[in-house]
Amino acid sequence: DVLKEPTFYEELGEVYELAGLHSNAVQCFDEAEKLYLKEKEVGEDNSVEMAMFYASRDRKLTEALELAREAVQRRPGIHAYQALALALFKNGK
Repeated sequence: DVLKEPTFYEELGEVYELAGLHSNAVQCFDEAEKLYLKEKEVGEDNSVEMAMFYASRDRKLTEALELAREAVQRRPGIHAYQALALALFKNGK
């Protein structure tokens, strides 16, 4: 079900941002975060996705860096390193 996918709400939030509807965008990003956290609670390793989400939205930047570092350890690959690079940049490192 697409309405249970955090990426749906991320992308919808981006559309709202581009349309200048900031409060709608924030609601979508909040929903995306809730869904990412639910996925994590049931054991899904979404550290790459959560790190990218937090870093690209300037949310919880310290946590984004921690998640990105975990991602590189557990799921090394281009996406994990991309998340780490963005999280480092956003944290001023």
